[in-house]
Amino acid sequence: MPEVVIIGGGLSGLVAAITARQAGLSCVVIEKGRSLGGDGNYVEGVMGVDSRLQQQAGITIDRTRLLQDELNYSHYEASAPHLKQLIDHSGETIDWLADQGVKFASVGPQGKSWPTIHAFAGGGHAAVATLVAKARQLGVEFCMSTSTQKLLQTAGHLSGVEVMNEVTGQTTKIATDNVILATGGYVDNPELVKKQTPLSDRLMSVSDGKSTGDGMQLAWAAGAMHDSMGALQFGGGAIFDPMLPPFMHMTSEIGVAATQEAILWVNQVGDRFVNEDVNDNMCHAGNALLGQARTFAIFDAEAVKHLSTVGLYKAVGNSPFSPDTLSKLPDELASDLAAHRKYLAKADSLETWQNSYIYRIWLIPLPIIISKSRPALMLILVKLRPISRRLRMAHFMR
Repeated sequence: MPEVVIIGGGLSGLVAAITARQAGLSCVVIEKGRSLGGDGNYVEGVMGVDSRLQQQAGITIDRTRLLQDELNYSHYEASAPHLKQLIDHSGETIDWLADQGVKFASVGPQGKSWPTIHAFAGGGHAAVATLVAKARQLGVEFCMSTSTQKLLQTAGHLSGVEVMNEVTGQTTKIATDNVILATGGYVDNPELVKKQTPLSDRLMSVSDGKSTGDGMQLAWAAGAMHDSMGALQFGGGAIFDPMLPPFMHMTSEIGVAATQEAILWVNQVGDRFVNEDVNDNMCHAGNALLGQARTFAIFDAEAVKHLSTVGLYKAVGNSPFSPDTLSKLPDELASDLAAHRKYLAKADSLETWQNSYIYRIWLIPLPIIISKSRPALMLILVKLRPISRRLRMAHFMR
């Protein structure tokens, strides 16, 4: 019988598994997908206060002011005790990650924010690979393509989990006294998102497709109080493409030009509706975009030339990584336009044309590039009241 069962093999699950093994506990990680890391593969870095990296860089942060800023930012939807504990232990968590071999490229602000972001060298994928290797070295057992169906209880106490092999459909019960729910949010569950906003059909999920609120629903089914579903974070703009999922444009230079450089944003009637510097804060940008029926990012041939040969008009605000130029932008645009010409050649209705973000290029007799965008729903912060003190403490394991 494993002493700890961890549900979810993302960054949080991996960190919990390594911590458990280092404490001498046997553990099993239950991962419903075929790969590890989850949305952690796509993150740029993690927040930390008073880490060794910050101390070396001479960065000092007033924790009380930071906590107050974060509470104000969330309009006090965030839990003050939980947030304070996160801030107070964040620096030692960064140091712990570094001790496990995770490499950091830099520490500083992300957009107009506090200098707390520790950017992973090689991105989230590199951090995940390092932690997976460490977990395997320590003897962590992984059950892949296995979903958790139920938290088991005996006489009102947690006694195990029921899991199902996603390939064969076979179910198995695993006895344990300790379960850590590390399944992430519910951005990929349309029904749960719909409960939070009537505008869910205008959002695009940018994730690995596995964030379906499994942990929340397992806890509710086991008797956890439904405290709140947390705050939605609209992560700025993402290119709307009828042919490709939104994550395909996350690292494209077209995406950077349209959403990060944000030279000109207009709405469905052609009005400029916001100062484009709003995208220095992805949540503010997302709210601004969501207030319009449709939004478009516009840049001309001169801007393409400048971005690709001279440099950016401003540093990329929503990421700790900012390239010197967008050297691939002309080639990406040419390839993208060719692909959409083939797509539109098969169009059988006006609606198909209107849903393509590239079609308006041909309707304007000027070298102007127009990209259609939607707010990107990247993260949902979930608040649960614990089933027991044991589960609550487990939740805060690194």
